[in-house]
Parts: sequence; structure tokens; C-alpha cells
Amino acid sequence: MNLFSLKIKGWSAIYAAHSFFASNSNKKLKPLLISGTTRGGTTWLMEMLYQQNMQVIWEPTKYETLSLYNKEFTEALGAIPYIPESAVWEDAYIYFQKLLKGNVPQRISKDAHPLLLSNPFYKNRAIIKCCNITPLIPWICKNFDVQPIVLVRNPMSVIASQLNHKGYQDIGTKINLFTLNNSKYNDLFEKYGRPISAINSKVSMLANWWAIQHVEVLNKNNSADKNKWILLSYKELVLNTSAELQKLFTIYGIEKTIIDNEYNSPSATAVNQFKHSEEYLTHWRKSLKLNEIKEIELVLEAYGLEQYIEF
Repeated sequence: MNLFSLKIKGWSAIYAAHSFFASNSNKKLKPLLISGTTRGGTTWLMEMLYQQNMQVIWEPTKYETLSLYNKEFTEALGAIPYIPESAVWEDAYIYFQKLLKGNVPQRISKDAHPLLLSNPFYKNRAIIKCCNITPLIPWICKNFDVQPIVLVRNPMSVIASQLNHKGYQDIGTKINLFTLNNSKYNDLFEKYGRPISAINSKVSMLANWWAIQHVEVLNKNNSADKNKWILLSYKELVLNTSAELQKLFTIYGIEKTIIDNEYNSPSATAVNQFKHSEEYLTHWRKSLKLNEIKEIELVLEAYGLEQYIEF
């Protein structure tokens, strides 16, 4: 594939290299896959892990971007991508094989991350930042040799951030996140049909959105499968940034030096000033109303995830 398109007005571009890994790169390293939820810190983590030999792949499964690859496949994958771990789906296998090699279209717009514009040559490792694919992690790990990091942020903090973000103003009113899903595999949504069918507000919808994305991976965290990916606490990353990063650098063979205070800045998508403190982590208590907190708690209980309220 060799696709490149650029529109100066409106500042958008589409490109895909046949493979961004340079032919003279002797050692191709396993791709890093960062997953999590929107407003969950994945951009910040990607920025901290990035180094010059990495090619950034930014939100490849977003509808607008994935549709450039294949619209029919985009619809089948769904708004909340999920494939049972034991499933055999050739179209999905082909797509993710290409993704992990960097051989998929990328969509660049004015709100895309600046690292997308970094020199695509002489790279030997992909760093793929992809929100909302956490339900796919077990299937991906079974089928591919990849290094996944699942970043988990307290659902209260995530939902408080989403409620205050302009991109979520129509959620629960004009947009029902769950009616958008028309995926090939609906097992997960049928399993949790009861809390999903009880959605009656923006808060309960966002709580279900967080829960449905995390439930498979979190339920497997006490099994042998947990060794296939790293489950990283956003809280620990905030409070002990250097130590948590050093663990990741060591485990995944990232040659990078920790410099004190280097990582204390907000991500490119952060709205408020970033603070490495307990106060920052518990700010949701001031943002959410008591009835909203209770609403979220009830949803988490329905998924068996109540222990992650303070995660």
C-alpha cells in the first residue's frame, strides 16, 4: 500500500507507507500497544514512552481512520471492538497483522498528535496508541507477538473528565454509544445486557462504557493471562512516575534515561494543568454529584468491578 493525500485547507491528510520500518533496519522490535479509555491518560503515557526509533500510530481504530482501510470491516468491528479470545476471524487477523507492521492508513487532522508527523524512516518499532480496544487485548495477545500496556484510570475520574469535555456533550442525549455498536461479535454486550438496558442518563451510559471496555481484561487479571499484558494503574503512574516508567523501560527493553521532572507536564490532549498529587487524583469528588457517584457505583457492581472505584 502506498497512499498519500493532503488537503491544505482544513488541514487534513491521509497517508500509509508500505511499511514504516526502514529496509536497512537490522532489528525490528516488538510493537508497543497502549490501550485504555478516552480521558484515561493514554496520550501522556505514549509521549513518555516515545523515542526516536519509534513510529507513532495514533488511534487507528477510530471510525474515521479505520474506514479508510475498509468501511465494511469497520462496521463489523463495531464502536466497542470485541472479539472472543478463541474466535477465528480472518479479516480481523489480516487487519491487525498489517497494523502491527505499520501498514495501515493514518488520518492526520488539526487535532492529531504532533508525533504523527515525525520522520517515518529509520524506525524499527511501532508504538500504537489506541483507546477503546481493551476488550480486544486477550484476542490480540493470543494471535500476535506484541507488548501491550493496559492503562487503567479510576472510572470516577474518567467520567468526571468526560462530563467536562466538549467532545462528550451530546453523549446520552443525541448519541447513544451502545446503539452505535453493530459488531460481528455481540457476546460481551449480551452478557451485560441488564446494566446496558438500564441506561437512563449520560452518567450511566459513560459508566457502562468504561465497564464494558475493562471487564474482560480486569476479570482475567488474576489468571495466567495477566502475564500477557501489563496492567498499569494511572494512579501509580501519577504518584510514582519515574519508578513506573523505569519498570516499563526494563520489561520492554526501552533504552531511555529518566530525568527528574521530565514527565511532569500534561499531555497534548490534557485540558487542565497537570498535578502529581492526591488532590489531582481525587478531584472527581468535587466534580461529581453524590447521585452521580452512586449511579456509577451501581453500574460497576453490575459488572463485578466495584473494587476498581478507587483504583
